[in-house]
Amino acid sequence: VIHDCNHYESLKGIRKALLGLIWFKLPMHIAKKVVVISPYVKSQLQSHFKINDDKIVIIPNSFYPMKKKDSYNHNSSFVILAIGTKQNKNLIRLIEAVLDIKDIQLNIIGPLNKELLECLEKYKVNYTNSHNISQMELEQTYNSANLLFFASTKEGFGLPILEAQSCGLPLITSNTTSMPYVAGKGACIVDPYDVNDIKNAIIKVKTDSTFRQQIIDAGFLNVERFRENIFLQSYLSLYNNTFKITIA
Repeated sequence: VIHDCNHYESLKGIRKALLGLIWFKLPMHIAKKVVVISPYVKSQLQSHFKINDDKIVIIPNSFYPMKKKDSYNHNSSFVILAIGTKQNKNLIRLIEAVLDIKDIQLNIIGPLNKELLECLEKYKVNYTNSHNISQMELEQTYNSANLLFFASTKEGFGLPILEAQSCGLPLITSNTTSMPYVAGKGACIVDPYDVNDIKNAIIKVKTDSTFRQQIIDAGFLNVERFRENIFLQSYLSLYNNTFKITIA
């Protein structure tokens, strides 16, 4: 099972060659089937390692559904939740996008590095930060937010998309890599490299209640594709068809 090739793509020289050989080429040569979690990861493998199409099977991740929100939060501040703080999570552009929007508060989950702290201080952005939180705390965090920002520059899948959709939290995500596949129609889709596009999307979700409800409703429908029973049945069918064994 391969989740993505993102780390491989970030390497160069001998390190990249060794990782490609040991972590990808040899295991995939031995394996009868290679499972990937999205069409994007399939395209990565075919691009880098020339894997035959009939050897790759797409089985998307399942997810832990969040408790459904009772209602839209009409807080004094419009709370934008951001999950993850690595460079691909695109938080610098998010910070730049909210500068001229009134009553915004960022709730950032994950450790803040020096660059992010300096950017938040420079632009005087209102924010809270936490990390290493429990599942219960994470659920409460989703339910106290007004919007999930998950417009990464690159993702192999993107579980926060489904977590947000499962509890009725509107979200913004990217038009790149795996995210359109995971989000379906249940998100506001943006160019993650365009700060103005991100800004306009935030304003639209914040002010347009009809649009907001449309993507919330579409999100509830979309998560049905990723339910645990479908995930389990997909693997059971794969094992049965590949090895001719039946697992009860």
